[in-house]
Amino acid sequence: MKSLLGISLEKVGVRLEESFKTTCAQAARRPAIRLQAWAESIDPFRADRIFALDERLTHQFEKTLAMLIRMRELRMVGSAVN
Repeated sequence: MKSLLGISLEKVGVRLEESFKTTCAQAARRPAIRLQAWAESIDPFRADRIFALDERLTHQFEKTLAMLIRMRELRMVGSAVN
């Protein structure tokens, strides 16, 4: 039995094999864990509130944008008169 820094190659091989199996098992579970985390993050009671806030912010943004466009038009008209 050959040794590598005092550790038998058989022990190194066994440890590597165990580590590889563990890593493969973890990689196989990742999609399921992601799906579970995503499903738990969606709360139907909070979703309604979030959608209402989104609608409100969209309305406020459109109103502000319309006001800025109107101010730009007035500025152009004012500078054309002068």
